[in-house]
Amino acid sequence: MKPLPTFLLALYTYFLFKILVFKDLPEIQIGHLHINFGGTQGGEGNWIPFKTIIPYVLGAKGLLIGGLNIVGNIVLLIPIGYLVPFVFRSMNWNKTIVFAIVFCVLIETIQSIFKIGIFDIDDVILNVLGVLIGYLAFTLPTKIVMISSVICLAIALYFVYPVFALSQRKPRANHPLSDKKLSDKSQLNDLCGGTGGIGTIFKIEAKGFDLTQKNGKLLHVRLAPKAEIKSSSGTISLAQLKVGQAVTLVGGPESLDGFLADLVLVCQ
Repeated sequence: MKPLPTFLLALYTYFLFKILVFKDLPEIQIGHLHINFGGTQGGEGNWIPFKTIIPYVLGAKGLLIGGLNIVGNIVLLIPIGYLVPFVFRSMNWNKTIVFAIVFCVLIETIQSIFKIGIFDIDDVILNVLGVLIGYLAFTLPTKIVMISSVICLAIALYFVYPVFALSQRKPRANHPLSDKKLSDKSQLNDLCGGTGGIGTIFKIEAKGFDLTQKNGKLLHVRLAPKAEIKSSSGTISLAQLKVGQAVTLVGGPESLDGFLADLVLVCQ
């Protein structure tokens, strides 16, 4: 084993488990849209290949969410596939495939055991693909690897930087959700910043509610154990919500048509 590749592999594995397993990720805010990949995620696991990948590709949850999930699950595992053969020189394609499957299944299993996330076979497929791409890069001539790395870095920056830049934008007028200047008192009291939220409540249940999104699609919202519901008058309970109210959600996807909400903001 070479010291530097071994150190880099150990360091990146720690980084990878911090993100993929323990969900230690900051919330991304783009205007009134909040994207939270961190925290715990509940629900049933997915054992059907491509059940979530295909809807993501078709934009069922929006191209941004789909892109972040698919590209992220692939790109994050590429360094593992690239570094492992530097540490274990006997690696070949067969060993790499076995290693990739075992390693990626382990990631999903740990999430499921500790109830940090759910076991998703589609995540395994994307993660394995990332490892194999990394090993492919290792097998290529040095010049091709360098050129490919520059191209991949440029593509990654092209897609990632706008999201990062938008997530760092500070909302103005001391308003938590709006990134535009508020012109009147009614907008100032509106927790949704005059956006009208992401949809309206269609049906209220014991542990959440169904939401009709602006695109006409139905979204099942389940409240997290410590979730809060806030209106312009303060914190309210689930029982105080009303059908037809517009809301904005803070949380993350729980399933193909489900959302686990940490915070519900009721629009004015």
